[in-house]
Amino acid sequence: MNLRLKILLGIVIVLLIGGGGTITMLNEEHPSFLGFQTARQKQITYLREHEKEMEDYIKSKYPTVESVQFDWDSIEVGQEGNGTPQGGAWVLSIRGKFNHLEHTKFVMAFGLDSKDSLPSTERMGFIIPLYIYRDGGWNNY
Repeated sequence: MNLRLKILLGIVIVLLIGGGGTITMLNEEHPSFLGFQTARQKQITYLREHEKEMEDYIKSKYPTVESVQFDWDSIEVGQEGNGTPQGGAWVLSIRGKFNHLEHTKFVMAFGLDSKDSLPSTERMGFIIPLYIYRDGGWNNY
């Protein structure tokens, strides 16, 4: 009886540890696994749901832009430096290209209340405006 209890307890521990790791791995690969999303996944979901508004914002500032391609893997959240110990505001940034041209770039930014908060299209702008590479250098579009 004592040996069976030890074996059963060992199996339960292995399943709990292994099962927890599996849920974590699945969550990273499938953001909605068990209805759970990390803060980063929620931020990406918000941006994807508001992609049209983001594109319209760019087109309103640059009327000759016909299409926008966002690099969803480039999303970063960081704190702006302002020279004080507490630091500056939180910002989410995303890079992109436009008009299906390889040698173009921009970086869009969204102000955040904290590193885990959702972005808002009310607080979007550019860190790097639209640039195009021509004549041997990067030029404003």
